[in-house]
Amino acid sequence: MNNPLGGKLINRIATPRQRACLLKLALPELHISEERFIEVRNIAHGVYSPLTGFLGKKEVNSILSSWHLTNGIFWPIPIILDISFAERKKIKDARRVFLVAGNGKKIAVMDVKEIYLFKKTSFCKQIFKTTDMKHPGVKKIFSRKEYLIAGNIILLHDDRGEFAHYNLSPKKVREIFVKKNWKKIVGFHTRNVPHRGHEHVQREGLKVTDGVFVNPLVGYKKSGDFRNEVVLKAYTYLSRHILPRGKSLLGILEHNPYYAGPREALLTAMLRKNFGCTHFIIGRDHTGVGNYYAPRDYEKALAKYNAKMGIIILHFKEALFCHDCKGMTLENLCLHGENQRVRPSGTKVRAALIAKRHPPEEMMRPEIVNLLLREKSLFV
Repeated sequence: MNNPLGGKLINRIATPRQRACLLKLALPELHISEERFIEVRNIAHGVYSPLTGFLGKKEVNSILSSWHLTNGIFWPIPIILDISFAERKKIKDARRVFLVAGNGKKIAVMDVKEIYLFKKTSFCKQIFKTTDMKHPGVKKIFSRKEYLIAGNIILLHDDRGEFAHYNLSPKKVREIFVKKNWKKIVGFHTRNVPHRGHEHVQREGLKVTDGVFVNPLVGYKKSGDFRNEVVLKAYTYLSRHILPRGKSLLGILEHNPYYAGPREALLTAMLRKNFGCTHFIIGRDHTGVGNYYAPRDYEKALAKYNAKMGIIILHFKEALFCHDCKGMTLENLCLHGENQRVRPSGTKVRAALIAKRHPPEEMMRPEIVNLLLREKSLFV
């Protein structure tokens, strides 16, 4: 099992005594969105180890320019909390604030270290390599507030969210790995329902590991994405009935996607390292969107940073079905012509499901299609 980033799993969850004392304080309140609440929980549970809070200007600039924290630890995307001009005035010189959820509950205390201007254009140029507002990540950044606030947090209420049964902390996942006696674990990230290509690369990962940590993303989705409930239901079936028995663990990742291509692909690898994974699968267009990132972009990022990440990246060529090979294979291993190949296509699968039709069996297992077609609503 892998060590977490920085060598120690961060725990920023208040004890009952700490919580009681902190809730008695008279502090200014900052109301935060569900997206930011997810990030507070991830900091507190060590998903974002070694981070202990939202990042300040020096750390953000270091990540933007070098993909590293100032202490040299690899970290490719800053975790930031934005506030408005009015909220900045409200806080004034307060050294501590409550972070408050939409329901009015005080969910965390933040030690205010710094407030600084959010330079959105330079942020987007570095993270997304574009400032095109058609890019969903860019659009989200420009919709955020004018300032960033930095400081350590401590979680007051450990609400595990809508899918609590599957929302396993890194500590809990590591305990399960030990119980299963898994030494080598491959992590698998997705925000879509599983087609045959996804299944095949997981099986490929199992050839060199003891188990696969199937870790679908649950969080903010852009319009047209599969609903969280649908993704989880499909992967529950895959894990229980299709993957080799006893070789998979299903747990969700609460994470708000940036659609940042190579940078985010490597961030998702780092998060799985914190869960204990020794290997991680990066797909052909991992965490990408549209035509903003090409396969070569991922190859360049891996070539530059792989040695510094401390996790083995499995960057497979495209998985496809070949009639002559009589099953699923990888593009670089198949010697047959294109007329014998069926390439799993998320676009074609989506179109078929919208039309209430079955995609070809070579693209998606009929059992999973039947499960999906029973859903009243598949998409956000």
